[in-house]
Amino acid sequence: NKQADKAVTVLAKSARRPNASAFLLSWLARADLQAGKTNQALAASRLSIQRQPDAFDGYGCQLEILFHNNQLGEAVRTLNRAAKSIRPDPPAFIALAGLYAVYLKAQPKDAATKTNAVALLDRVAKMKLTAPRLWQGLADTYSQLDQPKKAAAIYLKLLSDTPGPSLMREALHEKLAALYFQAEDKTNATKQLQAIVHDHPTRYPRAWFFLGELAFE
Repeated sequence: NKQADKAVTVLAKSARRPNASAFLLSWLARADLQAGKTNQALAASRLSIQRQPDAFDGYGCQLEILFHNNQLGEAVRTLNRAAKSIRPDPPAFIALAGLYAVYLKAQPKDAATKTNAVALLDRVAKMKLTAPRLWQGLADTYSQLDQPKKAAAIYLKLLSDTPGPSLMREALHEKLAALYFQAEDKTNATKQLQAIVHDHPTRYPRAWFFLGELAFE
């Protein structure tokens, strides 16, 4: 991959500077990974963490490498270390919880790690979030971690705060409908599908199909 090799060359030159940032080193690690240089990638990610142990960047790129190498034991240790080390920051915590979800997809029986991941999101939920995208990211990650009630509560709050009709409202109705289907909550699933077709009667034919199925049941 010539582009990846070129990126490595440029980034490595900058990374040799004594004041190279953890962010720069994390991008060098990702470029090394793209170039197939996994050992160099891991070394750069470790240096990124050493340079700024309370920043997410180094842990994030290291986890990408460990998942790529299927080093799940080392990955979970890195996840837990990051959860204890990075400074409280909603986007970083949500991103880290998303990486927990990647690990748990491969190791679904690791209940202790799932507890750690959910606790991380619970910390975010107690922070003063103002941006709707952060609330949606929090809800999406709760959903990935099999926490449908917590996810649904946030989606419903976002719906109440979002004037409609809008693309945002459509997306929220769809997410809620999917959660309620998974929970076999036909009443609330029907309400969300009805809201979708009310705002856009012809745009979502699949919503009509699912409504028909629910009515038949």
